[in-house]
This record gives sequence, structure tokens and C-alpha cells, in this order.
Amino acid sequence: MVIKPKHIALFLIFTALVVFPLLKTHSPAGIPVMTPIGSIKLKTTFPEAPERMPVYRVVGEEVIETISNSSPEYWKVRKDLPSEEEAVEIALKALERYGGVPADAVLRGVRTEYVSYVDSSAGEVGQEPTLVVVSFKREINGFPVAGPGGEIIVFIGENGQSWTS
Repeated sequence: MVIKPKHIALFLIFTALVVFPLLKTHSPAGIPVMTPIGSIKLKTTFPEAPERMPVYRVVGEEVIETISNSSPEYWKVRKDLPSEEEAVEIALKALERYGGVPADAVLRGVRTEYVSYVDSSAGEVGQEPTLVVVSFKREINGFPVAGPGGEIIVFIGENGQSWTS
């Protein structure tokens, strides 16, 4: 069986809502738990758990227009890239046409991508810039959103050209 992120999420929710309350209502030594090596008792206390926990589900994933790192266009050398500070402003402006950056999104990072090369005749190793990548991570009540819809990535090329994923 392949364990998918949704299986892990369901296990964590089950553990938080069912197992922890059961452990709190039994003896301080805990309850026996069956494992591949036999029955064990958890001799620990668990933190107070809320009676209710919000569960958020992202429905679908939308890729608006993107450039893949397997695309030749991704690795095209671009000499006239904006600075990383300018790239954030360009990304924010590019996202306005899709409703802007969600209120629950925070800037995760900005980096310039480079393609490396070796010039064997001159014995040189070098790098040339290809894109500036700006990413935003979504959080709900301070908790990161994982999976589809949890991240917004904007690729910035020359002259403010952008691709969004």
C-alpha cells in the first residue's frame, strides 16, 4: 500500500480526536498498544487537546500558467533579470490579475535560478542567471497549508515577464 499525505493527515486527525482522549480517560500508565514486536504501554502524559479541531480541505489544484524546470524555456539564459527585491513587487503585481495574494499567504522566499556551464576550451566553470523565483506559503490560523493550494510560485523573467504556478 502506498502511504499518501492524505493518509497521514487522517491518521493524525484520528490520533488527536480519538486516541489522545482515550489515553486521558484510562490509567496513568496508559493503555496497551499492539505493535509488530508485541504489546507495549505508553507511560507518558499527553498535552491537553482541544475538544474540537478545525480541519481544512483544499479542493483541487489550479495551475494558471507555468514553466516547468524540465522545459528548455526554464533554463534559457536571461541577462536582464530584476533584483530579488524588485521581483517580489513584480510577483505581487502579476498576481493581482488573479485576485492578488490571499490574505493568509506569507512570503516564503526569493531566489535567483542559475544554469551552470563548463567551457572546456578555456577551462572555466561559470553560471548564468535564468529566472527569479518568488514563492508564497499559505497559512491558516498560523498553521501551514500542505498540498494543493498551499503554495504560490511566481517565476520572473526579463522585462517583468512572469509565469505563475
